[in-house]
Amino acid sequence: MIIGVDLNETEEEIIKEIEFMKTVDVDIVSFVLLTPFPGSDTMKELEAQNLVISKDWAKYTVFYPVIKTHKLSPTQLYNLLYFSFRELKYVNNLKGIGYHVLKSRGLLFLLNPIRFLSFINSFLKVRCLFKEFQKS
Repeated sequence: MIIGVDLNETEEEIIKEIEFMKTVDVDIVSFVLLTPFPGSDTMKELEAQNLVISKDWAKYTVFYPVIKTHKLSPTQLYNLLYFSFRELKYVNNLKGIGYHVLKSRGLLFLLNPIRFLSFINSFLKVRCLFKEFQKS
């Protein structure tokens, strides 16, 4: 899910989306910030509306606000992303995710060594990203 893709969306509307995603039956829901690629049509559109706040390409990681929207400041975008991580609670809950996968996909999915290792690898990558996010 991309926070900031609707330039007129309010903080309350995004919070409702995050709350709704807690009820959807998927293994992992991930939120990121809208980050336009340099030279893309999206970048040109955002620049034309004076919504790009940084051209420090090191920050173009989908976890740092490099734009603002018509209704949200960069700080609000950042706080909403952090809120989504806290609310979805999958980052530090391997047991909970494992139970959800077992319930939705069955024991054979978890017993398949390749799928199981891929599942653990994905979980650890998301967890590392979240820890980096918390440091900033």
